[in-house]
Amino acid sequence: MSARRPPAAPPLDIRLMSSVARWVWWAWLVVALAVAAVALLRDAAWPIKRLEVGGDMRHLNVSAVRTQVLARVSGNFLSVDLVHMQSLLEGLPWVRQAQVQRVFPHTLRVTLQEHQVLAWWGEVGGERLINTHAEGFDAPPDQVPDEGLPVLMGPPARETEVAQAWLALRDVFAPTGQTLQRLSLDARGSWHAWLANDGELALGQGPASDWIPRVQALVQSAKQWRTQAKAWPKRIDLRYRNGYAVQWSAVSRDIFLPMAAHNG
Repeated sequence: MSARRPPAAPPLDIRLMSSVARWVWWAWLVVALAVAAVALLRDAAWPIKRLEVGGDMRHLNVSAVRTQVLARVSGNFLSVDLVHMQSLLEGLPWVRQAQVQRVFPHTLRVTLQEHQVLAWWGEVGGERLINTHAEGFDAPPDQVPDEGLPVLMGPPARETEVAQAWLALRDVFAPTGQTLQRLSLDARGSWHAWLANDGELALGQGPASDWIPRVQALVQSAKQWRTQAKAWPKRIDLRYRNGYAVQWSAVSRDIFLPMAAHNG
Protein backbone atom coordinates (compact mmCIF):
# COMPACT_ATOMS: atom_id res chain seq x y z
CA MET A 1 0.00 0.00 0.00
CA SER A 2 1.47 3.30 -1.08
CA ALA A 3 2.11 6.12 1.46
CA ARG A 4 -0.45 8.95 1.59
CA ARG A 5 0.81 12.18 0.17
CA PRO A 6 0.62 15.29 2.43
CA PRO A 7 -1.96 17.85 1.36
CA ALA A 8 -0.67 20.41 -1.06
CA ALA A 9 0.10 23.86 0.35
CA PRO A 10 -2.38 26.56 -0.59
CA PRO A 11 -1.27 28.91 -3.31
CA LEU A 12 0.89 31.88 -2.32
CA ASP A 13 -1.81 34.46 -3.03
CA ILE A 14 -4.24 32.63 -0.73
CA ARG A 15 -1.66 32.56 2.07
CA LEU A 16 -0.94 36.25 1.65
CA MET A 17 -4.63 37.13 1.79
CA SER A 18 -5.07 35.03 4.94
CA SER A 19 -2.12 36.73 6.64
CA VAL A 20 -3.39 40.19 5.72
CA ALA A 21 -6.85 39.29 7.02
CA ARG A 22 -5.39 38.27 10.37
CA TRP A 23 -3.40 41.51 10.67
CA VAL A 24 -6.45 43.57 9.77
CA TRP A 25 -8.50 41.75 12.39
CA TRP A 26 -5.87 42.45 15.11
CA ALA A 27 -5.58 46.06 14.03
CA TRP A 28 -9.33 46.55 14.31
CA LEU A 29 -9.29 44.92 17.73
CA VAL A 30 -6.56 47.27 18.95
CA VAL A 31 -8.42 50.28 17.59
CA ALA A 32 -11.66 49.13 19.19
CA LEU A 33 -9.97 48.67 22.56
CA ALA A 34 -8.36 52.10 22.31
CA VAL A 35 -11.68 53.74 21.47
CA ALA A 36 -13.32 51.91 24.35
CA ALA A 37 -10.55 53.05 26.73
CA VAL A 38 -10.91 56.69 25.64
CA ALA A 39 -14.67 56.48 26.02
CA LEU A 40 -14.26 54.98 29.47
CA LEU A 41 -11.90 57.76 30.58
CA ARG A 42 -14.35 60.39 29.34
CA ASP A 43 -17.42 58.66 30.61
CA ALA A 44 -19.49 60.83 32.94
CA ALA A 45 -20.12 57.70 35.00
CA TRP A 46 -16.70 58.26 36.68
CA PRO A 47 -16.98 61.71 38.28
CA ILE A 48 -14.97 62.74 41.34
CA LYS A 49 -17.66 62.86 43.98
CA ARG A 50 -15.54 63.20 47.08
CA LEU A 51 -12.20 64.72 48.04
CA GLU A 52 -10.94 63.54 51.42
CA VAL A 53 -8.30 65.78 53.02
CA GLY A 54 -6.38 64.63 56.09
CA GLY A 55 -2.99 64.70 57.76
CA ASP A 56 -1.22 66.99 60.19
CA MET A 57 -2.94 70.34 59.63
CA ARG A 58 -2.72 73.31 61.97
CA HIS A 59 -2.75 76.22 59.55
CA LEU A 60 -4.62 74.73 56.57
CA ASN A 61 -8.36 75.03 56.12
CA VAL A 62 -9.81 71.81 54.70
CA SER A 63 -12.66 73.54 52.87
CA ALA A 64 -10.28 76.05 51.30
CA VAL A 65 -7.96 73.25 50.16
CA ARG A 66 -10.85 71.39 48.52
CA THR A 67 -12.08 74.51 46.75
CA GLN A 68 -8.66 75.52 45.42
CA VAL A 69 -7.74 72.06 44.19
CA LEU A 70 -11.03 71.09 42.55
CA ALA A 71 -11.17 74.44 40.76
CA ARG A 72 -7.78 73.76 39.13
CA VAL A 73 -8.00 70.01 38.44
CA SER A 74 -9.55 68.59 35.28
CA GLY A 75 -10.65 65.08 34.40
CA ASN A 76 -12.67 62.40 36.13
CA PHE A 77 -11.78 59.73 38.66
CA LEU A 78 -9.83 57.70 36.08
CA SER A 79 -8.20 60.44 34.03
CA VAL A 80 -7.24 63.01 36.67
CA ASP A 81 -3.49 63.64 36.77
CA LEU A 82 -2.45 62.76 40.33
CA VAL A 83 1.10 64.07 39.87
CA HIS A 84 -0.22 67.44 38.73
CA MET A 85 -2.65 67.48 41.64
CA GLN A 86 0.16 66.75 44.08
CA SER A 87 2.16 69.62 42.60
CA LEU A 88 -0.79 71.99 43.06
CA LEU A 89 -1.18 70.96 46.68
CA GLU A 90 2.51 71.37 47.46
CA GLY A 91 2.31 74.89 46.03
CA LEU A 92 -0.15 75.95 48.73
CA PRO A 93 1.15 77.88 51.78
CA TRP A 94 2.16 75.63 54.68
CA VAL A 95 2.09 72.39 52.62
CA ARG A 96 5.43 70.59 52.76
CA GLN A 97 4.37 67.27 51.23
CA ALA A 98 1.18 65.94 49.66
CA GLN A 99 0.09 62.42 48.77
CA VAL A 100 -2.90 61.77 46.48
CA GLN A 101 -4.59 58.39 46.04
CA ARG A 102 -7.62 57.08 44.16
CA VAL A 103 -10.20 55.28 46.29
CA PHE A 104 -12.62 53.33 44.09
CA PRO A 105 -15.03 54.32 42.71
CA HIS A 106 -15.39 58.12 43.09
CA THR A 107 -13.06 59.38 45.85
CA LEU A 108 -9.66 61.04 45.90
CA ARG A 109 -7.80 60.85 49.20
CA VAL A 110 -5.30 63.62 50.01
CA THR A 111 -2.84 63.38 52.89
CA LEU A 112 -0.96 66.58 53.74
CA GLN A 113 2.10 67.28 55.85
CA GLU A 114 2.54 70.85 57.06
CA HIS A 115 5.76 72.75 57.55
CA GLN A 116 6.72 72.92 61.22
CA VAL A 117 8.29 76.30 61.91
CA LEU A 118 11.83 76.42 63.24
CA ALA A 119 12.78 80.07 62.70
CA TRP A 120 12.23 83.28 60.81
CA TRP A 121 14.48 83.84 57.83
CA GLY A 122 15.92 87.33 57.44
CA GLU A 123 13.69 89.20 59.88
CA VAL A 124 10.91 88.78 62.38
CA GLY A 125 7.54 89.13 60.69
CA GLY A 126 8.79 88.40 57.17
CA GLU A 127 7.17 85.97 54.76
CA ARG A 128 10.16 83.63 54.63
CA LEU A 129 10.49 80.92 57.24
CA ILE A 130 12.62 77.86 57.98
CA ASN A 131 11.07 74.53 58.91
CA THR A 132 12.38 71.83 61.22
CA HIS A 133 13.86 69.99 58.22
CA ALA A 134 16.13 73.01 57.56
CA GLU A 135 14.09 73.94 54.46
CA GLY A 136 12.91 77.43 53.55
CA PHE A 137 9.27 78.16 52.73
CA ASP A 138 6.89 81.10 52.36
CA ALA A 139 3.82 81.66 54.51
CA PRO A 140 1.64 84.60 55.58
CA PRO A 141 3.38 86.11 58.62
CA ASP A 142 0.08 86.70 60.42
CA GLN A 143 -0.37 82.92 60.56
CA VAL A 144 2.95 82.31 62.29
CA PRO A 145 2.56 81.57 66.01
CA ASP A 146 4.15 84.17 68.27
CA GLU A 147 6.49 81.86 70.16
CA GLY A 148 9.67 83.92 70.27
CA LEU A 149 11.08 82.21 67.20
CA PRO A 150 14.79 82.72 66.50
CA VAL A 151 15.99 84.60 63.42
CA LEU A 152 18.40 83.11 60.87
CA MET A 153 20.16 85.29 58.32
CA GLY A 154 22.47 84.69 55.37
CA PRO A 155 22.68 84.58 51.58
CA PRO A 156 19.43 83.20 50.08
CA ALA A 157 21.26 80.33 48.38
CA ARG A 158 22.60 79.13 51.76
CA GLU A 159 19.33 78.84 53.69
CA THR A 160 19.71 75.14 54.34
CA GLU A 161 23.35 75.48 55.44
CA VAL A 162 22.47 78.21 57.92
CA ALA A 163 19.49 76.25 59.26
CA GLN A 164 21.54 73.09 59.72
CA ALA A 165 24.23 75.10 61.49
CA TRP A 166 21.57 76.52 63.81
CA LEU A 167 20.29 73.07 64.72
CA ALA A 168 23.81 71.90 65.53
CA LEU A 169 24.63 75.05 67.54
CA ARG A 170 21.35 74.91 69.46
CA ASP A 171 21.96 71.33 70.57
CA VAL A 172 25.59 71.91 71.55
CA PHE A 173 24.83 75.14 73.42
CA ALA A 174 21.79 73.82 75.32
CA PRO A 175 23.71 72.75 78.49
CA THR A 176 24.60 76.40 79.23
CA GLY A 177 20.95 77.23 79.89
CA GLN A 178 21.28 80.31 77.66
CA THR A 179 18.73 80.97 74.90
CA LEU A 180 20.12 81.46 71.40
CA GLN A 181 18.09 84.04 69.51
CA ARG A 182 19.88 84.74 66.24
CA LEU A 183 22.46 83.24 63.85
CA SER A 184 23.97 85.16 60.96
CA LEU A 185 26.25 84.27 58.06
CA ASP A 186 27.50 87.43 56.36
CA ALA A 187 28.71 87.98 52.81
CA ARG A 188 32.33 87.40 53.87
CA GLY A 189 31.51 83.99 55.30
CA SER A 190 31.71 84.98 58.98
CA TRP A 191 29.33 83.45 61.49
CA HIS A 192 27.88 85.30 64.49
CA ALA A 193 25.28 84.24 67.04
CA TRP A 194 23.39 86.29 69.61
CA LEU A 195 21.72 85.24 72.82
CA ALA A 196 18.39 86.41 74.18
CA ASN A 197 20.29 88.66 76.62
CA ASP A 198 22.16 90.28 73.65
CA GLY A 199 25.36 88.38 74.33
CA GLU A 200 27.33 87.72 71.15
CA LEU A 201 29.33 84.74 69.93
CA ALA A 202 31.89 85.38 67.19
CA LEU A 203 32.16 81.90 65.71
CA GLY A 204 34.59 82.34 62.84
CA GLN A 205 34.48 81.39 59.18
CA GLY A 206 34.07 78.18 57.22
CA PRO A 207 31.46 75.44 57.55
CA ALA A 208 29.81 74.78 60.90
CA SER A 209 31.90 71.64 61.29
CA ASP A 210 34.93 73.94 61.70
CA TRP A 211 33.60 75.96 64.64
CA ILE A 212 31.13 73.62 66.38
CA PRO A 213 34.03 71.82 68.19
CA ARG A 214 35.15 75.18 69.59
CA VAL A 215 31.62 75.81 70.87
CA GLN A 216 31.62 72.39 72.50
CA ALA A 217 34.89 73.26 74.23
CA LEU A 218 33.43 76.61 75.34
CA VAL A 219 30.44 74.87 76.90
CA GLN A 220 32.76 72.60 78.89
CA SER A 221 34.93 75.52 79.94
CA ALA A 222 31.91 77.60 80.98
CA LYS A 223 31.10 75.07 83.68
CA GLN A 224 34.21 76.31 85.52
CA TRP A 225 33.73 80.08 85.43
CA ARG A 226 29.92 80.21 85.48
CA THR A 227 29.86 79.33 89.18
CA GLN A 228 31.67 82.62 89.89
CA ALA A 229 30.28 84.82 87.13
CA LYS A 230 27.18 86.87 87.89
CA ALA A 231 26.10 87.03 84.25
CA TRP A 232 26.91 85.61 80.87
CA PRO A 233 29.68 87.55 79.05
CA LYS A 234 28.72 90.36 76.72
CA ARG A 235 30.85 88.87 73.96
CA ILE A 236 32.86 85.69 73.39
CA ASP A 237 35.25 85.51 70.46
CA LEU A 238 35.91 81.93 69.34
CA ARG A 239 37.95 82.78 66.27
CA TYR A 240 41.29 81.94 67.89
CA ARG A 241 42.94 78.58 67.47
CA ASN A 242 44.65 78.53 70.85
CA GLY A 243 41.89 79.94 73.04
CA TYR A 244 39.04 82.43 73.12
CA ALA A 245 38.48 86.02 74.26
CA VAL A 246 35.80 87.02 76.74
CA GLN A 247 34.37 90.52 77.23
CA TRP A 248 32.23 90.61 80.37
CA SER A 249 30.57 93.98 79.73
CA ALA A 250 30.44 96.69 77.10
CA VAL A 251 33.08 98.77 78.94
CA SER A 252 35.44 95.98 80.05
CA ARG A 253 38.52 94.79 78.25
CA ASP A 254 38.78 91.37 76.63
CA ILE A 255 40.19 88.58 78.73
CA PHE A 256 41.95 85.89 76.75
CA LEU A 257 41.55 82.33 78.01
CA PRO A 258 44.16 79.94 76.67
CA MET A 259 43.42 76.69 75.00
CA ALA A 260 43.92 74.79 78.25
CA ALA A 261 40.94 76.61 79.76
CA HIS A 262 39.12 76.26 76.47
CA ASN A 263 39.49 72.51 76.56
CA GLY A 264 38.73 72.27 80.24
